[in-house]
Amino acid sequence: MAADFLKLFLEQHQLNDVNEPKLPLDKQFYPDASEIVYISPLATMKMVKYANDLIPMEVMGLLLGEFVDDYTIKVVDVFAMPQKSSTATVECIDPLYQVKMVELLKKSGRPEEIVGWYHSHVGIGCVLSRIDLKTQKTFEAMNPRSIAVVFDPVSSVKGSLSLGCYRSRDYGRDTFDTSGIDFSAFERRQITSNLGVMTKGESCSLRTTILSHIVSTLHVEYPLTNDETTMLMHCTNREKSKWEILPSSTIQKKNINNIKKLISISDILIENQKDIIFKTTCQKELEKYGQSDSNYEILNVAKELMTDNFQCALLNSLSLKLNVNKKQE
Repeated sequence: MAADFLKLFLEQHQLNDVNEPKLPLDKQFYPDASEIVYISPLATMKMVKYANDLIPMEVMGLLLGEFVDDYTIKVVDVFAMPQKSSTATVECIDPLYQVKMVELLKKSGRPEEIVGWYHSHVGIGCVLSRIDLKTQKTFEAMNPRSIAVVFDPVSSVKGSLSLGCYRSRDYGRDTFDTSGIDFSAFERRQITSNLGVMTKGESCSLRTTILSHIVSTLHVEYPLTNDETTMLMHCTNREKSKWEILPSSTIQKKNINNIKKLISISDILIENQKDIIFKTTCQKELEKYGQSDSNYEILNVAKELMTDNFQCALLNSLSLKLNVNKKQE
């Protein structure tokens, strides 16, 4: 409230005192060199996998996160949307889907809000087209700080991610016609942070140069914790010995022992059930002392049997897939 009051006071002061020098007031439509977008590894991996799986079609989805402060946006997760896509365009076909999805995510422990949207450009670079700008305008109508993330799965290689984050510059017009606008008259807003980094957009065509006047590029960083770094290192590890935690010979012997144990416990349980109907409740309670519960043992052995076999099958399939990919490379 104090900042808004000060801003209104300075604007009124400039209108009343014509001879006073114009102060560089903070304007929302000025490009910002200090605003940073932090994208989590989970959100990055989801965007990359979704875009790579549907090549050559374009994909789109929503960004979940929070506006930490005036210069920081944090993206923690993403989810896809019902869409109609082609090799050149993509558009949402169910606008109410995002509202339903956010409600379900809140119930599952995701209280974050929608901070923008993402989509892919297959082989044409990270740049917003005019259709993308119209979509971005709809998001900025709900929140002026909404962002648009563009990812190119074809241009991305190992160690280099082709990803850009953008926001449209509002010059007080509802259209994208930039004719008659003196861009030199629009100054950057005041910045008090020393963490800013200017990110230059990709100049892949004349269209990019023209649209750069109405689109501002935001700096993107990918913070990693120690656990996330370890997880990503394991994902890129292609050594076969690292995946064969349970060899086939070992799991086979363990399965035989568990099955024999399961049969013996079942035989004991059947013998105990034969004359249980002729015993009183007191006799049943006395016989339980000093003996193990057969039902509990059967459940434990069956659970161990299923868990070991599931882990072995999963690890062997991953090891086989890694070996196939290694041969193809």
